[in-house]
Formats: sequence, C-alpha cells, structure tokens
Amino acid sequence: MQQDRFDDDTRTDATRRANMERDVTPRLVHLDDMSDLQVADGDPDIRGWDVRTADGEKIGKVKDLIVDTGLMKVRYIEASIDKEVLNASDDRHVLIPIGSARLDDDEDDVYLSSSIVDPRTLPPYERSALSREYEVSLRDRFPRTAGSGTNPASTSSQTLADSRSNDDDFYRDELYDDQRFFGQRRRGRESSNYIGPSNDDVMRRRNEGV
Repeated sequence: MQQDRFDDDTRTDATRRANMERDVTPRLVHLDDMSDLQVADGDPDIRGWDVRTADGEKIGKVKDLIVDTGLMKVRYIEASIDKEVLNASDDRHVLIPIGSARLDDDEDDVYLSSSIVDPRTLPPYERSALSREYEVSLRDRFPRTAGSGTNPASTSSQTLADSRSNDDDFYRDELYDDQRFFGQRRRGRESSNYIGPSNDDVMRRRNEGV
C-alpha cells in the first residue's frame, strides 16, 4: 500500500512515459526532495558528513542520497567534491555507488573503499533524472572484489537493453550492497529499512486512518 500511494502521489502517468522515452530510472529519487521519506530513527543520517579517500584525505561532503523507492534502499551517495581538490573554480557533484564506500566505525566520515578510484575522474552529476547509460558508465569506474560472486547479469559487459529490462538484476551487485557501507554503524538493524516514511507522514496516515 505504501508503494502504491507513493507512486500515485509523486509520479503521474505522463511523467512515467517521459522517463521511459528519456531512458531514465524513474524509481530513483533524491531524498531531499521527498517530504514523505526520511532516514529511519536511530540510524545515522550521513548528509553533511565529510567524504574521504581510502587514505583519509578529505575531498568533499555528502550532499544527498539517491533512493530506490522500489526497495527503499540507497543506491548512490551524491557528493560535492571540493574545488581545491579538483583544482577548479567550482565544486563538482558526483555520484558514488553505496557499496563502493564505507562508514568510519567511530567518526562521522564516509570513506571511498578503494584507493584505485580517483574522485577527480568521476563524471560530473547534474541534479536531474538518471539515465541507465550514465549508471553503467559510472559503475564501470569502480572496481569489484575478485571472487566476490557478483551477479554476471550486472557486470560491465551487460548490455543496456538487458539492464533496462530488470532493475533488480542491475542492482544485484556488490557496488550496491549497503551492508558493506554501513558496517558496524547499523549493527543489529541490518534487517530493517534505512529509509522509511517520515514521522509527519506516519502521523498523517494515522489521522486519516490509512
């Protein structure tokens, strides 16, 4: 019922058709844009936290989270990379697959998991709907763990046609494994959703008897 209400309230049929024509992934949304969603009470809200390389160098901050509304999972971290790091005139927004980073066990910091990834080479992200082509291109820049058992259907050799046909297969990849990301910071809460209805939305539905 929650997903049906969410779809009805946030995306019209016309928007869905337009998304299909533009090859976007309509179930991915910015958490900041969704007044009826929030990070679950008791879980760390990483927005505003420092982003660091695997070696500990501070390179920017977490600006937002890209949420898959089909499964209520975070798929990407939207990070703002400091202009000093880029040697540029402005900061650059980039996306980081959730499973390619990790939380520090004690401090409020987000670390890239691999020293191979250079944030300066990640494609700029314009705050708009995501195309599957962009997602595939981005994902190919992040290494996988050898022998990790990554689903062959979600490797870089996967065709765009295949990836469009089944979102669940596309995200069945270690780069989208949020348990790798949270580590000790959600110990004991692994089976519960990190993203859920906002407290205001829960109260509204109670008042309406939904």
